[in-house]
Amino acid sequence: MPKIQRLTIDGYFLLRFGKILALYEGLSGSHHTIMKIAILGIRGVPARYGGLETCAEEIGARLAARGHEVLCYCRRGTEDDALESYRGIQRVMLPAMRHKLTETYSHSLMACCHVVTQKPDVVLAFNPAISTLCVIPKLLGQRIVLNPNGYDWRRAKWG
Repeated sequence: MPKIQRLTIDGYFLLRFGKILALYEGLSGSHHTIMKIAILGIRGVPARYGGLETCAEEIGARLAARGHEVLCYCRRGTEDDALESYRGIQRVMLPAMRHKLTETYSHSLMACCHVVTQKPDVVLAFNPAISTLCVIPKLLGQRIVLNPNGYDWRRAKWG
């Protein structure tokens, strides 16, 4: 196992969060520039499903607390649909095709098409399964950061 996995969950998260935050702020060239950051590839916030959602919520909330404008693309059909924002994160509600094989990809496709109209400084894409969709905003000049946040090939579900 790599040494980084021997850290506690909190320590591991803070290490990753610090690197991601430094990358975001480094893209703008200043620690005082307000940036618009879009988060996609997850079910949404508040986190009610798993690790990707929790990580995205924590990163988004901490970026919002630093004064950045954070948008998160959320799937419709949850008890949180009426929330416009959560912990400083603006929620953008989009539909998804409700099926195990299509839900994440269809929602992320809609999010990638919508995000180009929002003109964020950075698009943070969680989930490597949607990496092929990230070409849409990338071709239109937007910066993409893909955060897989795990070892999917080691998990029985995907391996």
